[in-house]
Amino acid sequence: MALPLMVDAASVFIMKQFFDTVPVSIEEAARMDGAPPLQTFCYVVLPMARPALIALTILSFQGSWDEFGHVLVTTSSPEHKTLVTGLADLTAVGWGRVRSAR
Repeated sequence: MALPLMVDAASVFIMKQFFDTVPVSIEEAARMDGAPPLQTFCYVVLPMARPALIALTILSFQGSWDEFGHVLVTTSSPEHKTLVTGLADLTAVGWGRVRSAR
């Protein structure tokens, strides 16, 4: 349920712009030290991307926090409910008791 909300066009654009700013000389230095491309990415470039990844995590969390409609449509079982839908159910039950008491 959370995976479709994590990847969006803005995230791809932000990461592309960040990786465009990484100097080629850093990758060349890793290549000269004998690191293969995957190792260069995992141990050199990806740690440099930590601030961009943290910013994307915060933005994705903020954007998906109140995604009530998506969760309501995609889930039907109670064990897959999120905090937002659970609070909505509690509020609906509470309002139902208040209305029936009047």
